[in-house]
Amino acid sequence: MADVRFNRQLPLLGADAQASISSMRVALVGAGGTGSHAAVALAHLGFRNVLIFDDDLVETTNLNRMVTAEHADIGSPKNLVARRRMRAIDPLVWAHQLPGITVAGANPELHDVDLIIGCVDHDGPRHRLNQIAVDSRIPYLDIATGADDTAEPIALGGRVVFVLPGGPCLTCLEELDSAEVARWAKSADQQALDRRHGYGTGTANPSVVYLNGLTVNAALVELAAWLSGSRRPATWLDIDLVGSA
Repeated sequence: MADVRFNRQLPLLGADAQASISSMRVALVGAGGTGSHAAVALAHLGFRNVLIFDDDLVETTNLNRMVTAEHADIGSPKNLVARRRMRAIDPLVWAHQLPGITVAGANPELHDVDLIIGCVDHDGPRHRLNQIAVDSRIPYLDIATGADDTAEPIALGGRVVFVLPGGPCLTCLEELDSAEVARWAKSADQQALDRRHGYGTGTANPSVVYLNGLTVNAALVELAAWLSGSRRPATWLDIDLVGSA
C-alpha cells in the first residue's frame, strides 16, 4: 500500500511509477546549486535510495542558491548537508555520501544504479558520466545552467539532456566541449599553465537560485513522464531566460 504522504501525486504519477520511485537506486552527482534542488525534490517525490557524490564544502557564496544549506552549514560537506535535508523531509530516505567524480576515480558505484542525475559544472565529469551511462545502459539525466554577465544582454539559461539506453547521448548531440574535457584530464600544474595562456578562466561563473530551481524541475518533469509512461520524455530541453525568441 502506498504511503499516504504521496496521495496528492499518485493521480499524476500512478501507483506503478510511485513504486518504481521508492525502489530505484539513484546516483546524484553534484550537491551544489542544481544538485541541492535535485536532492530536495527527490526526497519530496519519494526516492529513498540515493548516492550523493560531491567533494566540496559549503562556502558563504553558496548560500544564495543551495537550498539544502544555511549559515550554520558553512564548512560542512555538501553531500552531508544534502543528506540531512533529504532525511528531514523523509526519514525513510537512505542517502549515502560519496566523493565527487575525479579523473583517476573508478567510481564503481555508478555502474550499479538505476538512474544517474548529473549536476556538475564542468564537461570533464559530465563526459565521464555520459560514458558510464552509455556503456552500462543506465538512464542519465544531465542538468546544466549557465550565465554570462559579459554578454549584451546578459545570457542566462539552462539545458537538460535525458540520455536513455539506445537514444542520443551528450556526445552525439554535440553538447560537450572537447577542449574542456581534455583540460579536466590534465594535472593541476598544466591546467594552471593553460589558464595563463588563456585556456579556461579558472573563475566561478555567475549563478542564481531561480535558474537552478527552474532547470532542475524542468528535468524532473521529463523524468516523471518517463517513469509514469504518460508521454514520451523530451531528450533535450533548452531554457533561455533572456532570449528574444
